[in-house]
Amino acid sequence: MGIGNGEIKKKNYHDKITDINEECYTYLDNYVKLSKPLKASEIKKITNTNYVFRATMFGIGEENGRKLWDYIINNCCNQS
Repeated sequence: MGIGNGEIKKKNYHDKITDINEECYTYLDNYVKLSKPLKASEIKKITNTNYVFRATMFGIGEENGRKLWDYIINNCCNQS
């Protein structure tokens, strides 16, 4: 889990010279790996949205993103 730094990077897909700039990514600031990832069913329950997880990528709006962020901060991160 982390916060996208806003700088979009591009590179060749699987470093192939035939697939120029086909991969887009951004670095995450304050990245931490959760000890237990959320299941798709948990994400649907927390957001009350029936997301389809079979696609390569899908978007989560700001409101549902905040719900997930708050849930993860309060339930999935080690509190020292």
